[in-house]
Amino acid sequence: LHTSDDPLAWRMELIAAGALRGLGYKKDEFNEELKLWLRLMHPGDLPGFVEHTQQILRLGEPRVRSYRLRHAVSEEFHWMEDSGTPLRDESGSVIGVAGVARDVTSTKQAEQEMQTRQRQMMAFMEAVPYGVIVVDNEVKDNLGLILQANQQMEQILGWKPQELVGKTMEVLLPERFRGGHSKLRTHYAAAPR
Repeated sequence: LHTSDDPLAWRMELIAAGALRGLGYKKDEFNEELKLWLRLMHPGDLPGFVEHTQQILRLGEPRVRSYRLRHAVSEEFHWMEDSGTPLRDESGSVIGVAGVARDVTSTKQAEQEMQTRQRQMMAFMEAVPYGVIVVDNEVKDNLGLILQANQQMEQILGWKPQELVGKTMEVLLPERFRGGHSKLRTHYAAAPR
């Protein structure tokens, strides 16, 4: 990508056919101009894309940014992750940007679904009249770390939710029971019943 002060005057020197195939376009539709790329971009992402590119040019450092491009057939927006690297001439001056974009739509959708589930879980936890903690049992090194706690834990045990997050659940037990409980918890995580 060769650039000037006006993003619409930016010019693509080379674009790989595979970069567009996933979005339903042919290489010749771009005519080596960036205008189509910018027209396909979600309007809310365009200012950030321009700023991202200008930062690469100004700072001369690689940058990664996500933005959405419209699919040729479905017209749905696909999330792209773009790794931009400065291009330099013989004297070392930045003259353009080389970018590699990949479709990360499925990853973004999974993240959004996870955030929705977390919001629903927190709403449920705050609605119940008793103390609730969520403990990590998936990662061995973090086995037993408290991930979330509701406000009722403060009323019941005096712990604010933010004080519990990141601690092992054994902090809630008298010290003489902590070692034995840790073994029971590890066994329960391997065979919950």
